[in-house]
Amino acid sequence: MLKNVLGYTYTLNRCLQMRDSFMVNGIKLIDITKHQLEKMLGDDELENFLKDVTTFCAKHDIKVPSMDDIYEPVLKPKGFLRKVKNLQHYRVEIFTSILDRALQELNDRFDEMNIDFLLAVASLDPASSFYPYNKDRLLELACSYPEDFSSTDL
Repeated sequence: MLKNVLGYTYTLNRCLQMRDSFMVNGIKLIDITKHQLEKMLGDDELENFLKDVTTFCAKHDIKVPSMDDIYEPVLKPKGFLRKVKNLQHYRVEIFTSILDRALQELNDRFDEMNIDFLLAVASLDPASSFYPYNKDRLLELACSYPEDFSSTDL
């Protein structure tokens, strides 16, 4: 699963490290990456992931716990009373937790305001012949900086 998560974010990371002319593509990749991670949260994706893990474990002679058994942590904390099945533990505490963290990281770094700002800045790039130029977006950007632009400038 980590391979899938890192695979989705790798392309985004590489694009965002490139020149400014790739900024619009990077912003599109942000949305694509978020969508792919959200899609992985579906029940079908967990089943596919468990099949991959089971296949890997069988290939390498690793014992696979039954998902219907009660989860027993290796190091039980004192007073450990929670009784959940392995499937619930792996779904909530591992699978969903990792995907939620990755999505939260993307949302924290690239909220709607940041994306609008990046798109406005990217529209000023002469290397792309001002391809993503959007007058309204630039006006919104200028309004965000009232100290730098007077009402007559706008």
